[in-house]
Amino acid sequence: MGLQWQLVAFFLYFEVALVFLLCLEFISPTRWKKIFNSRFVTMLKSGASTSFYTLLCVLVLLFADSINRMLKYRALYNEHKAAASFPAAVGGDPGAQMFLAQRNIYITGFALFLLVIVNRLMKLLSQLASATAREEAALQQARGASTQSEKLLEENADLRKGKSASSKQEQVDTESLRKELKEKSAELQSAKASLEAIRSQAESTNREYDRLLKEHSNLQSKVGGSDKKTD
Repeated sequence: MGLQWQLVAFFLYFEVALVFLLCLEFISPTRWKKIFNSRFVTMLKSGASTSFYTLLCVLVLLFADSINRMLKYRALYNEHKAAASFPAAVGGDPGAQMFLAQRNIYITGFALFLLVIVNRLMKLLSQLASATAREEAALQQARGASTQSEKLLEENADLRKGKSASSKQEQVDTESLRKELKEKSAELQSAKASLEAIRSQAESTNREYDRLLKEHSNLQSKVGGSDKKTD
């Protein structure tokens, strides 16, 4: 195996391990986002786009080269398979060379496929982590709004209870005042009646006093006249 195919094979093993890690359920998208936003990964991400497209082009070229080699050795194999041995110009067994070319096709093909899968998985995990963070923020905001609305409803209920209690107290106070006013009115009427009775009694007493005073004057005048006749 040539050096380039060994590197592609190692890169394929790395991609398989990375996909396995990215698919583990106990590592949450939020944790992956923290890893992706770490200082080291951020430094790597500065040229991630260029590296991705560079690797993509290299793998595409190697994939095309492996297909070309496989077709080449297949043609040689079909051409010389009837012979007992292959010419030295062929460079060995074309069947073995065709097998190696097919193996390189599988290695580069899977590496190319997993490169796209890994890139897409990382983007999806970052988007899922962002969506989860937005959802948690929205839930926190909704919980805060719900708590605030519950407080407002409780305050409104307390105010209504206070108003009803105060209105009941006002009704009780009003009834008490009305009752007291009626009692005071009755007392006032009674006082007025007593005053009228006293006034009428005083008037009758004054009249009786005037009458007695007149009688006393008349008696004095009569007594004075009789004394003069006696003299």
